[in-house]
Amino acid sequence: MTSTFSRAAALTVLSALVVLAACKQSKFKGYDQTDQGLYYKNIVEGKGKKPNLGDVLTLTLKYFTEKDSLLFDSKQTGQAFMVKLEKPAFKGSFEEGFANMAEGDSSSFMVSADSFFTRIVKGALPPVLKKGSFLRFEVGLKKVMTMKELEAKQKEQTEKMKKEMEERKGAEDAQIKAYIEKSKITAKPSETGIYLLETKKGSGSAISKGDTVGVHYTGRLLSGEEFDASDKSKEPVKFAIGVGMVIPGWDEALLKMRVGSKATLVIPSSQAYGASGAGPLIKPFTPLLFEVEIISSKKGK
Repeated sequence: MTSTFSRAAALTVLSALVVLAACKQSKFKGYDQTDQGLYYKNIVEGKGKKPNLGDVLTLTLKYFTEKDSLLFDSKQTGQAFMVKLEKPAFKGSFEEGFANMAEGDSSSFMVSADSFFTRIVKGALPPVLKKGSFLRFEVGLKKVMTMKELEAKQKEQTEKMKKEMEERKGAEDAQIKAYIEKSKITAKPSETGIYLLETKKGSGSAISKGDTVGVHYTGRLLSGEEFDASDKSKEPVKFAIGVGMVIPGWDEALLKMRVGSKATLVIPSSQAYGASGAGPLIKPFTPLLFEVEIISSKKGK
């Protein structure tokens, strides 16, 4: 009876030790730890392609403090978050976790904050984090591509964008041509495509690069729709000319005028707001029409 009790007691103690050892395997509840020291937890299991070193991964990625304060969210960048898979930068780094994921996987990693900021970010630990603390990474693996696949995709996107830009530029050229013909304009454009149509010759001083000029103006689309005007203020708009403070079309045209001059400017988008546009009315590749009058000029230094 004594022998049986001793064996039972020994088994109980052994079981307790096993449970205790299992608890020590990971200091974070619900996380396992790899032999290399990475704390990980699988959230969603995908069945897609697994990456190799050198592959480019498209991820969704967030990381938080241990108290769940969000420090980074890749969705807030507004574009795909891509990283090249490399060997772990330090023991317990997330690269090991990336390498063990597959497309469609979602995982969570606990990573040393000190190591992450000194080895990955190459900066000091932020004041909000304590030395020895950890970061919680929430990662979703969306796509795995080889470098060759990525380069092919980028080339395809570049060609597509180039074709779209050529089509839109062609449409703009046709729009300008139709306006010039309808308005019976016989003047020739400058090398950059700007039409400078003086309606009043100024008798004041010539304009030089760096001068501060005072200008009244009205800006319209070729359709005649007004998008801006200086008549909202009694005082003319003042700026240094020829130094990039205004659109290139203005810098070019106003340097050919004098104080007192009035002119109509037809400016292609390449000398205005280009492929970006500006505001709700000036769409990408939109040519502009300006009526300008130079009121004053002050010599620049």
